[in-house]
Amino acid sequence: MGRGAISERDPLWHGVLPNARATEAVIEAADVILAVGCRFAHRSTQGLLLNLVFAPGQTLIHLDLDPTVIGKLFKPQLGIVGDAKDGLARLVRDLGGAAPTSAWDHRWREGLRTAASPRYTAETSRLIDTLRAALPDDAIVVNDQTGINYWMEWRFPVLASRTFLYPVGSATLGYGVPAAIGARIARPDRPVICVVGDGGFMYSVNELATAVKYKLPIVFLVMNDDRYGAIKWLQETMFQGRWGEADLANPDFPALARAFGAHGERVAGVDALGPAIARGLAAAGPTVLELRMTIDPPWEL
Repeated sequence: MGRGAISERDPLWHGVLPNARATEAVIEAADVILAVGCRFAHRSTQGLLLNLVFAPGQTLIHLDLDPTVIGKLFKPQLGIVGDAKDGLARLVRDLGGAAPTSAWDHRWREGLRTAASPRYTAETSRLIDTLRAALPDDAIVVNDQTGINYWMEWRFPVLASRTFLYPVGSATLGYGVPAAIGARIARPDRPVICVVGDGGFMYSVNELATAVKYKLPIVFLVMNDDRYGAIKWLQETMFQGRWGEADLANPDFPALARAFGAHGERVAGVDALGPAIARGLAAAGPTVLELRMTIDPPWEL
């Protein structure tokens, strides 16, 4: 993902597509849209529910390394084939570094930063705030695929480049554990946390042995709701409350961690999470934290 290429503390940063479709009004009002490395794909447009119908009076500039992507869904007035980093560097060089002189977007800015569906509960918001506060700006956050990850894709503030790993496109369960191990080996100077659901953790829990073997101080936060939560939510939403084979029979996750030789801890609630993460990051090896919480995904169907 390109998250973190621009710090999300920057006042010009607005939000993430589709962001509960709050971006529609801004895109509709814009004179020029510059799309860099963007495929306008299923993920970023909420299955094309996001209304990206560019008006004749607007100018769409599309920069991408893959020429087959440019104009595939939306025909730009200017298509540029090139590397994102090189292309943006050339634009900055040619356009100069002048500060923005227009405040046209100010009336939308706060709404874009806070947009959410009713499923974005106060407890979910507090969990994301707690995670951000517990981590240094350059900590590497590895996402698997569970309820909180889907919200973090839109709402977790990413403050530095290459610090937010997410299986965009594949959306595969089991990505988080091995990706976190790889991130820590590649960047031993960075704190690493993996946020994963109970189902996804069980896909690749065997790799906990690797983290123990190499004494990697990774924190694995296992969000346990005893189900494939997103799948069950989709079933119930799409089939009038009916669902099947989505509940899980889980192990005792802290005990399982200890059996591998890692530290295991059951976190009592969001209030206790920050100190637990701090202990895990300071440990001499991996830590598994279990937090019991049910979080519905943000999707619109």
